[in-house]
Amino acid sequence: MGLIITHTGFILDYVTADKGQVLYEGVLSCRSNPQEIFSCIKRVGYQECVRCTI
Repeated sequence: MGLIITHTGFILDYVTADKGQVLYEGVLSCRSNPQEIFSCIKRVGYQECVRCTI
């Protein structure tokens, strides 16, 4: 078990993660599958993704 904190989701190309969460403006939000979260961020950006519409 480990914790990876990154400013980019491209680490997911090299590491398999079970859980993901977004920290935005000091608030933990959007807990979901890491691949789905990163896909959302790439599509609509952090501001929209933290609403967790996944």
